[in-house]
Amino acid sequence: MNLFYRKYGVGEPLLILHGLYGSSDNWFSIAKVLEKYFTVYLIDLRNHGQSPHSDVHDYNTMSADIEEFLEQQSLKKIFLLGHSMGGKISIKFTKNNPDLVKKLIIVDISPFTYENDSESLDIINSHLKILKALSDLNVEKYNSREEVDLQLLKSIKDNKLRQFLLKNLKRNSDNIFYWTFNINSIKRNIYEILLDGSLIENSEITVPTLFIKGENSEYIPVEHFDKIKTIFINSEIVTIKNSGHWVHAENQKDFIECVYEFLK
Repeated sequence: MNLFYRKYGVGEPLLILHGLYGSSDNWFSIAKVLEKYFTVYLIDLRNHGQSPHSDVHDYNTMSADIEEFLEQQSLKKIFLLGHSMGGKISIKFTKNNPDLVKKLIIVDISPFTYENDSESLDIINSHLKILKALSDLNVEKYNSREEVDLQLLKSIKDNKLRQFLLKNLKRNSDNIFYWTFNINSIKRNIYEILLDGSLIENSEITVPTLFIKGENSEYIPVEHFDKIKTIFINSEIVTIKNSGHWVHAENQKDFIECVYEFLK
């Protein structure tokens, strides 16, 4: 699959993989700072942004997409950073291709499933609610983003989340609205996306790894810290204050400083 990407800067290659419902656009401001030190590749993952759509959306396939991208770009060794779903892809890629990754950064996602069934259920239900709101909304009939936002407000009360989702609302050549992400494929594969526990089965990852946790996020539970250190034997975990799941957007200054200090 030929993934859409944006390229900035000079230096050693740094690939950044966005999260679910995201795109390369979300990381532009980060890339513009880091381009002074690295060649930054912002990638639109399959079924997101300007990359192709597919019925297949699992971590083995998305890891293979990144392998193909490296071959296309003739990249031999990279720094790899992934947020949320992009973090899980980064883990799978590093497990499969340890010699291709110089250093790994995982942003606010645990490689393990949640032991607490109610936590898993809460996460699943929150995403099913989002996907239902998106798929029930016939965006083609609306004339403005404000109208679409008002309709989403009926199901999604969190303004930050709505504005994040609305970044995927574009107009086609006939000036008609459409969603850039593949809602149907994401919906079909949502359980595997959120709860795939096979990322690091029987693994030991020696690549230097940094886990970045948002202070107000529960996506890397404290009870997972010891297990993470057991599998990622050359790892550290850093908590960024005054941030939630979207660490890079909510405390950009501390996030960039943390990333640079680890990679330099």
